[in-house]
Amino acid sequence: MRNNIIFVSAISVALSLVFFYPVFSGKVPFPGDLLVGEYAPYNSYPFLGYNPGGYPNKGQSFDVLRLLYPEKEFSVRMFKNLELPLWNPYNFSGNPHIASLQSGSFYPFNIVFILSPFMAWLAVFILLCPIFT
Repeated sequence: MRNNIIFVSAISVALSLVFFYPVFSGKVPFPGDLLVGEYAPYNSYPFLGYNPGGYPNKGQSFDVLRLLYPEKEFSVRMFKNLELPLWNPYNFSGNPHIASLQSGSFYPFNIVFILSPFMAWLAVFILLCPIFT
């Protein structure tokens, strides 16, 4: 039984490291191609030799770009200022931030963001989530 747990854990770690290999070359897993492919003014100009509006992008949701990244960054910034992120004034005309599950304000692994710069730990944070899961 114990050998099976160790074997499955080793496979999970290995797969996570394989899928997130760009992290080790200093890249951050952020879907920036959605900015170029979908939003003005970027979609009106040629980019990397592609025609305007013709930049290929992945079939993924805009949640990371519009919701998850900004809310995580806002939570971390507020905690670094020793404030509770009760209200987010930047989303619409303001909305309850700490009550939103998408913000993940009290997620235990957020402690790594408070100890160092946000972008330095974003890739490590994303890599650690499937490993610890």
